[in-house]
Amino acid sequence: MVLDHTNVGSGLTTADGSADILGFAGIRRNRNGTLHLLTPHSVTLTAPDRITLTFGVSVDGVGYHVLAEEVFGESINLTSPSGVPACADIWLFD
Repeated sequence: MVLDHTNVGSGLTTADGSADILGFAGIRRNRNGTLHLLTPHSVTLTAPDRITLTFGVSVDGVGYHVLAEEVFGESINLTSPSGVPACADIWLFD
């Protein structure tokens, strides 16, 4: 799965400068509509404005920083070019 972003200046980055992004989760709905979080196999910056995620199963959406106990620099690390941490977000697909 690929997430393309616009208006990211010189490009997205991570707090530690690595291409591996921490803090994303896959989202699946079960039959009664309950959402479940899945750990991705990998999440990487593949271009200045592109995040590529891989999962072992199909997902109904993705989220970033969806758990309250996540800590910037430890379990989440996506930033703007100027070092501002990315905000929490959820994308659900039809």
